[in-house]
Amino acid sequence: MRKELFYKPHLLLARLAEIAEQRARLRRLRGTCAQNLTHYHVDSLELIEIAAQAGAKVFYDVGANVGSWALLCRALVPESTIVAFEPLAAHCEKFHAAMSGFDHVRLFEIALGERDESRPLHVTSFSDASSLLPLSAAGADLFSLKTIESVRVPVDSLDHVLSAESLPQPDLIKLDVQGFELAVLKGASAVLERTEWVLAEASFRTFYNGQVLFSELAGFLGRSGFEVHAFGHSMRIGRPLDQVDVLFGRIDRDRR
Repeated sequence: MRKELFYKPHLLLARLAEIAEQRARLRRLRGTCAQNLTHYHVDSLELIEIAAQAGAKVFYDVGANVGSWALLCRALVPESTIVAFEPLAAHCEKFHAAMSGFDHVRLFEIALGERDESRPLHVTSFSDASSLLPLSAAGADLFSLKTIESVRVPVDSLDHVLSAESLPQPDLIKLDVQGFELAVLKGASAVLERTEWVLAEASFRTFYNGQVLFSELAGFLGRSGFEVHAFGHSMRIGRPLDQVDVLFGRIDRDRR
């Protein structure tokens, strides 16, 4: 606990309120498959609920990691179908273990991008931060990261995978691909035309060389018929932004 909390009571009260809110949000997951998640895993809880209340049932998990977001989806929408994409082998193994026994869950052990190709995946000391883009100096400093190895992984476009595999059309596409979001979306132009929601981890600082920032991401999705609908729970008011989950909704969804 920070020392300043002891001589600045208003900061202590704010911190206690934050902890109470975190615990209240996690209590909502008790008795579900997501009950062991921590508050670091559930920033998008309310965003998933917004889409679910509008009828979303098919979720595409791009950058699925070890399955935490998929578990959150299944806890909030038990009847959901989840199609996941994750290129790092160690993460895929844990994803399969986390989702063992669940129906209507499929994992593709590939990365998504603009086209069918092979690219180096830059694996970092905190594997969740691994990316198809090289880590920037700012990203390394802020998160105390370093690149430990580079492995080549298969990449394909979402448009091609959906067509080739006869997959169900997504109601929501979640993107957590460490700055590679724009490339994924450019390879999903046909899919986006029939998608209602995009949930993306958006960055406001350059943590990876060549990454897309929030303004460009929002601009691309705006031209594709989406608008910002809601921000995730970690949205900070009155302080500089680093990253935040953003839910984009189709502009004309209420008229469909």
